[in-house]
Amino acid sequence: MNYEPGSVFKLNGKEYVLSENHTLDIPYGEDLWCLEYPSNYRFGEKID
Repeated sequence: MNYEPGSVFKLNGKEYVLSENHTLDIPYGEDLWCLEYPSNYRFGEKID
């Protein structure tokens, strides 16, 4: 996936920002089934 650092992901109503090293600081045990990807991306590619 080619998400840019600073992209915002939502998980269970909370926002998480993608870091410079392409990681999200999600607490241990969170349910990842509710992960919402940035709306300006499709299949990991940025759209305009």
